[in-house]
Amino acid sequence: MKRNICLVILVFFFMYFHSDVSAETSREYLIKVEDFKKVEELSKFLKIDFIDEIKEIEVIMIRSQSVFSDTVTNKIIMKYGIHYIEPNFKISIPEDQTFFELSNKETMITYSDDPFYDSDPLTQKGQWNLRVLNIEEAWKKETGDNIIIVSVIDTGIAYNHTELNDSYLEGGYNWIENNYDPFDDNGHGSWVSGIISAKRNNQIGISGMGDIRIMAEKVLDSTGSGTISDLIQGIIHAADNGADIINLSLGTDFYSQALKDAVDYAHEKGCILIAAAGNRPNSNPHYPATFSNVIATSATYGEPQDILAPYSNYGEWIDVSAPGGWDNNQNSFPDVGEYWILSASNMVDTYMYGTGTSGAVPHVSGLAALCLSSNPSATNQDIRYFILQSAVDKGSEGWDPFYGHGRINPEEAISLSNIQSVGGDGLMINPKHQIRKNPIIISFIMFVISLSIVMVGIVSKYLLPFMHRDKIKLYKRTRSHIRGK
Repeated sequence: MKRNICLVILVFFFMYFHSDVSAETSREYLIKVEDFKKVEELSKFLKIDFIDEIKEIEVIMIRSQSVFSDTVTNKIIMKYGIHYIEPNFKISIPEDQTFFELSNKETMITYSDDPFYDSDPLTQKGQWNLRVLNIEEAWKKETGDNIIIVSVIDTGIAYNHTELNDSYLEGGYNWIENNYDPFDDNGHGSWVSGIISAKRNNQIGISGMGDIRIMAEKVLDSTGSGTISDLIQGIIHAADNGADIINLSLGTDFYSQALKDAVDYAHEKGCILIAAAGNRPNSNPHYPATFSNVIATSATYGEPQDILAPYSNYGEWIDVSAPGGWDNNQNSFPDVGEYWILSASNMVDTYMYGTGTSGAVPHVSGLAALCLSSNPSATNQDIRYFILQSAVDKGSEGWDPFYGHGRINPEEAISLSNIQSVGGDGLMINPKHQIRKNPIIISFIMFVISLSIVMVGIVSKYLLPFMHRDKIKLYKRTRSHIRGK
């Protein structure tokens, strides 16, 4: 069956979310308290207003009538049993983003299936990002399960979009307007969500990584701005409301202990957290990607040999890489032959082009969902292991600071996740799958095998003659313990 598609296509060049010192929210602070009873004493000492309380990580948010000096901060910490005080920094999309709109007549195309998978009107590369991942082979093994939930913490989601309405799941929150309607009034969140779960084989538009449910936490407003406190509450709310995976296509260059506490809280609840490395091509830490309980993702581009995108951050904290695209001509327009990521926008049945590590993250989130669909009993550490262990090695042999463990490999990751849970403290690997060779593991296995052979020989030679049984059955069992990085 063929059908005509009338599309308005938006071009959105995503640099990346950033923050700077001058962008901290005016006189707002996050304070971790040891004893909430000391809060009253603190209010007498300082002229402050209490804005909110985040009980899960024992943090209160205040607004002061003046900026805290280092002297005041140290005095508060010493006198009132405060663990830390930090500014409530703002995070935002850069000002230099650009849009481009085509008229309906210019984009009238006749296709069947998901037409933009093979080609698109501007770059003619279509969904190269899925093809380079060999996603169709992965789909032969797993297409997803709608009980698996990815929380996209971003600008919200256009839940009325044809590509997203089936995958959208209520339960998220709008932290900007304090209501339960996380509609996307910017576009970035819908673009990210489409990469994860745009409807497959519906004869229009694009395809996502799989059949996956999306829950949205809106922590950024229509201009792409938000605060660390909103991000923290979004992470905690997602973890408390059934999210299996948390997609963080955002970040800041400034360390926040409160943000780390929220990440650790979600991880302890069993969530898999994945975050963007950032779009400033340097090795400076970028948060929350740098935190140990997060899968830090750098960006690649190209087909069939994808390489690191020139804008992508790198460093000793990078775990894995995934397609993020690249505007080769640097003119903020998707020209023929360029590798942009095409996905849903926040306007009904329109599509958006973008590039950035924020686009790499949802590929990893989608893969995590496919692995969890294949093995629902796997832990967040198991899923991390499957993704990193199966990655296609790029750059220097083994791990390197640009690609991490390599570029994600959906087919192999799903194969590795095809395991049997044996309960307790371990997992039984399906013997049909051969994981990447590790000399330490191999040496240990060879030692165990050799020891077993010696023990069987001793039993056979010395013990069997003394046993008064007609038949002896030996049952062997092996168990492999999988742990993440």
